[in-house]
Amino acid sequence: MKRIVPIFLTLCLLAGCAASPEQAPPPDEQTVLEAYAAAAEVYDCFDLHTLPTGIEAIQLDSNVYYPVEYDGITTMADLEARVRPCFSPEISDALLSDGSYREIDGKLCCAGGARGQNIYLLDKTLSARQVNEGHWTVTITFWADFVDQPIQADGHPHTVATVGYSQRTLDYEKTDGGWRFTSFCPSDDLDLDADTVCTIDYYQDFEVTGAYWDYSDWQLVCYLIYADGAYAEAPSDLLYQRFLERPGDILAALALLDGAPYREKGPPMNIDAVVAMPGYSAAWRSFDEQAEFLSVLDRCQPQTEAEQAVLDKIRAAYERNTASTKEAVNSQFALDVDGKLLCLGDQEGSFPWEYGLTAESQTHHEASDGAYPSVEADCGAFTVSYNVSPEDGAESVFRMIVDGPGIATAGGIAVGASEADVLAAYPSAVAVKAVGEAQWGADYGLVFEPGQWAYCKHITFFMKDGAVAAMEIEDRMDSRLLS
Repeated sequence: MKRIVPIFLTLCLLAGCAASPEQAPPPDEQTVLEAYAAAAEVYDCFDLHTLPTGIEAIQLDSNVYYPVEYDGITTMADLEARVRPCFSPEISDALLSDGSYREIDGKLCCAGGARGQNIYLLDKTLSARQVNEGHWTVTITFWADFVDQPIQADGHPHTVATVGYSQRTLDYEKTDGGWRFTSFCPSDDLDLDADTVCTIDYYQDFEVTGAYWDYSDWQLVCYLIYADGAYAEAPSDLLYQRFLERPGDILAALALLDGAPYREKGPPMNIDAVVAMPGYSAAWRSFDEQAEFLSVLDRCQPQTEAEQAVLDKIRAAYERNTASTKEAVNSQFALDVDGKLLCLGDQEGSFPWEYGLTAESQTHHEASDGAYPSVEADCGAFTVSYNVSPEDGAESVFRMIVDGPGIATAGGIAVGASEADVLAAYPSAVAVKAVGEAQWGADYGLVFEPGQWAYCKHITFFMKDGAVAAMEIEDRMDSRLLS
């Protein structure tokens, strides 16, 4: 038989439960939860496993029993003294008469065949609520987590996951004998048929039927627990769209996941990424879409602390991701200066900003019409223009011009590169008549201007006889307004 030693020591504490109702103080939440934990250990010894036993088999009435070997519990009377302080007479009578234990020749014995824990159960969480002076309830949330990869119709294994939760509410009531549980359940009483338990076949639900489009909000959140790659992209977008339409409902579903025990299981699940997914999704969208998202965030009214925590995580994910997106975009508009990228935008400190540059000459332009003063520094290999804030002296680069060899863009293009080289590094560049062509005798310009986070940033490659004659990296907004 399967021999499992339960955590049974707390049973010894239950002797105190036998005090008269008049003597027993009214329980608080912690006391109720501790009473549940102790009662669950007793109940499970009749359902999930047995008390520890010896190996001597005793045949009686066509059944096999094993002698219990546990200090302080040697007879049925000892066992009964542990059971009745926990449960109502009805539950106690049912447990003690179910045949799991019986006394043989004055010795407590138990039958073999303990069933073991539900393999679909990940964990359980508890809460207690007082109904009135003589009645508490304990709500148990059973969390499902089981993953399999059966061979499917296409001949390949595909992930099938069972996740979600079911709940049971137990009654803890003041009786003539004291506080007792008047209803109870096993410690793994997960209901796989509950609407909140989801069995997700990723291949079928995504590739074959597209059933995920009709998922409830909670099903969609559960789907994303084990989704990855292509299986995650469209469902993540669907979650984002639902957040825009019904932020309160999605907050509630994500808050439920945020408080679930899945995070403790670790990889491959990234629960934090699922919880904050609307924020991650928003960071890569157009400015109009981001404005809509931010408006939704500002209007959101979380109903609980858990929902507020999720909203904070969504906002933080958006801010982190937009910052990294801006940094990634800005790094496209840069020159490679001795292995370091000199980007458009704000710089640390004063020129030459720790780049080891030496200006052969500097031209200062005074502020006019509310614009910032600016400086044009000729560094020999290239010219850099930056504005200077009159408030704090902060410096921001808005233009860099290269018309000699040896200095390349972040994409690896230098003077002398062919049109094919430029288009390989900047596929979206288009041929236009560009301002400044005459200065370098150029035939036309190839302009890379992606928009979005780049705003008015662009690179112009001035082409002469099929090769780059000069390059200009510029933030047109800065150059127009600030210089």
